[in-house]
Amino acid sequence: MADDSSDEEIKVRIGDIPLSYYEDLPIIGYGIDGKAVAKVVEGDALEKHIAKSDDPEWWRTLTDHLNAKKVKITDEMLEVIRKIRQRKSFGSDFDPYRDLEPEAKPQISGFGTDVMPPKRRFVPSKWERIKIGRLARAIEKGWLKPKLEKKEEVFDIWADEDQEEKPAPPKWNLPGNAESYNPPDEYLLNEEEAKEWEEKEPMNRESEYMPKKYPNLRRVPAYENIMKERFERCLDLFLAPRVTRPKINLDPDSLIPDLPDPETFRPFPEILQMKFVGHEHSITHMDFLANGEYIASGDSSGEVKIWESQTGKCLESLKFKKRIYWLAWNPIKPLLAICCGKNVYLKSFECSDKVSIDYAEAPENQLATWEWKDDEVKIKMRKGVRKVIWHGKGDYFATLCKRESTSKKVAAHSLSRFQTQKIFSKQSKGDVKSIAFHTKKPLFFVATEKNIMVYNLKQGVLVKKFKGLENPTHIAIHPSGDHILAACEDCKLLWYDYDLSSTPYKTFLYHKRELTYTHTHKRYPLVATCSLDSTIHIFHAQVYQDYMQNPSIIPLKIIKTDGEPIQCLFHPKQPWIAAVIGKEISLFI
Repeated sequence: MADDSSDEEIKVRIGDIPLSYYEDLPIIGYGIDGKAVAKVVEGDALEKHIAKSDDPEWWRTLTDHLNAKKVKITDEMLEVIRKIRQRKSFGSDFDPYRDLEPEAKPQISGFGTDVMPPKRRFVPSKWERIKIGRLARAIEKGWLKPKLEKKEEVFDIWADEDQEEKPAPPKWNLPGNAESYNPPDEYLLNEEEAKEWEEKEPMNRESEYMPKKYPNLRRVPAYENIMKERFERCLDLFLAPRVTRPKINLDPDSLIPDLPDPETFRPFPEILQMKFVGHEHSITHMDFLANGEYIASGDSSGEVKIWESQTGKCLESLKFKKRIYWLAWNPIKPLLAICCGKNVYLKSFECSDKVSIDYAEAPENQLATWEWKDDEVKIKMRKGVRKVIWHGKGDYFATLCKRESTSKKVAAHSLSRFQTQKIFSKQSKGDVKSIAFHTKKPLFFVATEKNIMVYNLKQGVLVKKFKGLENPTHIAIHPSGDHILAACEDCKLLWYDYDLSSTPYKTFLYHKRELTYTHTHKRYPLVATCSLDSTIHIFHAQVYQDYMQNPSIIPLKIIKTDGEPIQCLFHPKQPWIAAVIGKEISLFI
């Protein structure tokens, strides 16, 4: 420590140690109380340049490292510095050549005067001695205790745990015969096994060490993986938590949510009633007539059959040249739309009321050509048609052509005017997977690989976009029109609320494989999904008119089928469901 008297005013006491020793440390030294003194944070060159531009008096600020603070130079300090540099006295009233002041006040008492201080100033005070004695006696008897400084309380968060309950770290497995320096012959590998062992990845090998045989222990070399294994062992011990988890005694039944009894939601389909057998090839699609009296089905060979839904009797059969992709009954008339190759056939059958479509000259159109033949209408498209759906009023229907250009994949057709037009001129990227009409409003739904777009048919614009899908296979619109259901290939059923959000309101993950179809009942609050895991799930889905009340969705029944159902449809009037399974149609009631 320096003996300079000015050290009493300095905060940082480092003596003769250079400041350069503290350049790489966050402190500048230690104070008189022994505590570390933090450095004054100075900005870098960029911050100094910015301060120089913003503050015109930046040059007045200096850093006092010994006192760990910033000092601003005042005008008085500048005047003193100027006089010192000019070798002048810095006091305004100071005269170095002045004489002694004759008018100075004389010293009243003390040395050098005739008046000496009284003796009582040099004798210890009697009353102070008595007071000090009382304090010393109080400290000796313990009556007076010094005040201790309150220190910050430090507690151990693990102190309450019982150290004996902590399990020990797992032990290493003891070496076996394969790790011996002289293993039995059956543990040794031949050349082919050794080569196969070396070609495998370390994680795929049956054992981490290849057995080798040595004549004696002195011939055994150093283990090449010793450092790696020791490091991995230490890493496991460091990262592995060793805390005893208290066992919680819970009733497993208490974890299952309280669901209502499915018996209260009857009727819903449960058991197999009959099978419609007659197709020689796999059925691709089926559809119920609007009154539920007949079922139309088509297979991969181009055969279309009309069945009576209550008896399972085949009433009519029709043969086409190419594969049948989709069938759809008109919701108003007993008119069946059939997708076969590039054509869409509109045909009525004798078993139902015959519908005659009067011949009319259709206007020329680049998308489709209308042709009449024997009370049958054929609409020829440019590319193969994969899907056809009817509007609720029965006058319009839409088709989906897979290999058509993006803007012409979906086309709308008018049965009364015999016209065809494309629904949208531009569409976002993504292959069209499914289409659907709104049940009440002039809206059209188009499902792509990632989104569901909603188009206004009157205005011809995109009005809404739903997100969160992953390759939907089919979409269905709830009869209320306020909810959309999407069956996806990632085993999920997504439930969208049209007015609530563009993301799924509910996500159901009950199937183990990809979903193939979903359908809602028109009269009963029922929803069904089918999947390639050979099951059909039946849900109770009650939708309320009150927007403040959420829909009630409860799983009711899992119907196991003999094969993989590719489609499931509810009966229009009865709580029945029909499923396409291979070459048959199964009806559950």
